[in-house]
Amino acid sequence: MKIAVNAQLLLFDRLEGIGRFAYETLVRMARNHPEHTFLFVHDRKADARWDFPVNVQWIATRLPSRHPFLWYLRFHWEIPALLRRHKPDIFFSPDGWSIPGSWPKVVVLHDLNFLKHPENLPFFTRIYFRYFFPSYARQANKLITVSRFSAQDIHETLGVPLADIGMVYNAAGPDFMPLSDSENQSTRQTYNLGNAYLLFLGAQIPRKNLPRLLQALDLLWKEQPNAPNLLIVGEAMWSGSQVDLAVQGLKNSDKVRFTGRLQRNEVAKVVAAAHALLLPSLFEGFGIPVLEAMACGVPVLTSNCSSLPEVAGDAAVLVDPYSIADIKKGIERVLNGEALRMRCSEKGLKRAAEFSWDRSAQELYAQIEGVFLRDNLK
Repeated sequence: MKIAVNAQLLLFDRLEGIGRFAYETLVRMARNHPEHTFLFVHDRKADARWDFPVNVQWIATRLPSRHPFLWYLRFHWEIPALLRRHKPDIFFSPDGWSIPGSWPKVVVLHDLNFLKHPENLPFFTRIYFRYFFPSYARQANKLITVSRFSAQDIHETLGVPLADIGMVYNAAGPDFMPLSDSENQSTRQTYNLGNAYLLFLGAQIPRKNLPRLLQALDLLWKEQPNAPNLLIVGEAMWSGSQVDLAVQGLKNSDKVRFTGRLQRNEVAKVVAAAHALLLPSLFEGFGIPVLEAMACGVPVLTSNCSSLPEVAGDAAVLVDPYSIADIKKGIERVLNGEALRMRCSEKGLKRAAEFSWDRSAQELYAQIEGVFLRDNLK
């Protein structure tokens, strides 16, 4: 089988949530199935640092994937022309994009954030996603998503039958694990002068709900001045000014620290050394940081909506992300309840172990193979 892959989000050292899903599943599928050829279609040449096996071949497009107008030209003209030359058996896209044409297509649509929270996206990106992504989803021979929540949301919003939607969970990588006290103290020394800290991990975009989290913490710090600082790990992106304004309005803005983007090995250390992870997002198709913190034995506070209760199970403190008071109350429970912290840590370790990139890759490959076999039986 020759599998053409939309590999545009495979950016070394810059893997966000969807890029992480793409890498972790694709590298395993390629290693586990050396009998198949994987054609990775990218907008740049292969990075020599990747560890993909020899059955992966990189094909670089001339057009960069940098703007909605260029996306249209790449996916509707250039990539189909490339595939007509290379003649793949199937096209796989791990990030929602797709192509016209008669090739069997397997598309992963992680969530409908672009429809439910369009304010998270720049204007022209929002228009492109809203116009093209629903048709990409409906035209796929197999549509896959990453949670039961997203499957139900896609079914209700786009009209795709639930029976036609496969589900493949995300996972936490093996680099997320509990560390020794000395390793954790060294990390705290690097990022917070040796003191305990609370952690927010993710891009600073509106649906991550950072302004409400900051306001809740400001109220808490007023009552408990010695409560841990907040460490914010992730890029500002296009909503950074909103977060900056929120920080400027805090009475305890000196207790907020920004690291920007960190390398993967540093993120794992920062997560493991955290006093707790705070992720009261308004909307998540999955929420990988929840599992990453749990895999490190770190207590988690997250939202009671979208996919987050499904991912967290009974191993996290759930709050109403629209209520500053409820977020504050949840943080107080995490900080002041040692028995609760221990329970969340123990349950979190067990919960994270229920998810596996190996299993996800196997399930994803089975979906791709199923479409290939059905197409060849016609």
